[in-house]
This record gives sequence, structure tokens and C-alpha cells, in this order.
Amino acid sequence: MPGASSQSDAPQRGPAWLSRLPAWALLIGLLFFLLWLPAAILASIIPGHYLPSEDWLRFSRPAAYTLVSVSFVVIFLVGARVSKHTDASAYVDGIFVAGLLVGLFYAPMADLVHKNIPALLAAASGSEVKHSYKVITADRPSDKWCRSPIELEGMPFMTRLCGTGEDFRAHLSPGQTVVFGGKGTWMGLYVEYMLPP
Repeated sequence: MPGASSQSDAPQRGPAWLSRLPAWALLIGLLFFLLWLPAAILASIIPGHYLPSEDWLRFSRPAAYTLVSVSFVVIFLVGARVSKHTDASAYVDGIFVAGLLVGLFYAPMADLVHKNIPALLAAASGSEVKHSYKVITADRPSDKWCRSPIELEGMPFMTRLCGTGEDFRAHLSPGQTVVFGGKGTWMGLYVEYMLPP
């Protein structure tokens, strides 16, 4: 049949074993890609005065690293599968695509676990909590992403306490351990006040 021969003559995409990947594997790759979109949106709308707790960061780091690693593997497989190359160059294509996408979306994907989902839970069902943090610096100038930033030890990439005001920062010094209070959970809180040292 002419239709059957034309299908068998179609150029194979990616290495042979990857061309046998089932359709659900490509669907999983698409779902991971779609997960990045809400992660990026959440990263931009979570207020700058939400801080994850040190206990939650210790607990959630393995999950965040696993999510990022699985994302890399899935995107690598999909990238190599849809590559126009049929040899080892397909693997290079997969590594390039996975490295680029995971590199661009590393912070939002990790923050999804570290900060964004806990912040939504705290906003929905949080209560009065207190968590302690160690100050790295409180005198950095404001930028377009964070007004009056306070950098704290152990926080994920680009996670700072923002919008606190100069009078608030004037009471902080590097190396000082402070206790913040506000609405939250054991996973973190929206900082509303600082307890006296």
C-alpha cells in the first residue's frame, strides 16, 4: 500500500530507542513544561514579606532538587526524541534544550516547593506564628524587585525580606538572630512585626 510505504520512509526523529518512547512520555514532558508557567506566575505574585521557615527549607530541599532533576531528565528525553538528528547529536540537542529550560526556570520551580505553595497555604489557613532568622545584611539599597531588602541566612536564591522600611532595618545588624511574627504556618510566615531582641 502506498500509504504504508510512505510512513515507513518518513525520516526517523531522534535515536532509534528514543523513537520508541510511548506518547505518554511526551505528554509528561508537556505537563512539566506547563508546570513552569504557574510556577513563574506564582513567583511574581507572592508578596516579598513572605519567608519560608528554616525547618521547612531543610524538609523541602530534597523535594525541590528532585523536581528540578526529574524536569531535566524528562526535557532531555523529549528534546532528544524530537531532534532532527538520529545519532549522538540528538543527545546533545536534548542536553542543550534541558539545560536551557531548566536553567531559565530553576528558581521558579524550586520556589514552587520552597516558598510559593507554602505561601498560598499560609494565606488560606495560616494563624499567628513566630520564626527566627539570622541577618546577613540589612543595608542593601532597594532595587526594582525588592524595596528595602533584608538578606537572611539560609534563604533560597533571590528570597529576601522586602518592603520593611528604614526604621525596621535600623534595628538590625549582620549576624543578629531575630524573631519575626505574623500570619503563617510551620512552613513560613508573612512578616508583620519583629520581636524585641
